[in-house]
Amino acid sequence: MPRVIGIDPGSLSFDLFGLHRGHIFLDTSIPSDRAAKDVRVLGDLIQASGPVDLIVGPSGYGLP
Repeated sequence: MPRVIGIDPGSLSFDLFGLHRGHIFLDTSIPSDRAAKDVRVLGDLIQASGPVDLIVGPSGYGLP
């Protein structure tokens, strides 16, 4: 079973959620203004959670 992380970028926060074999290994939020100032904070969180097989993030913020 793959180790996956989903990222939900929102107006107020970036939410990260990691799942592996039905178990949550990452569940955190970062204020959007903090992520905008230094996008490396997202990469640091992902790297700190260990190796992953897939990272999923939406595109277009709900636009068609």
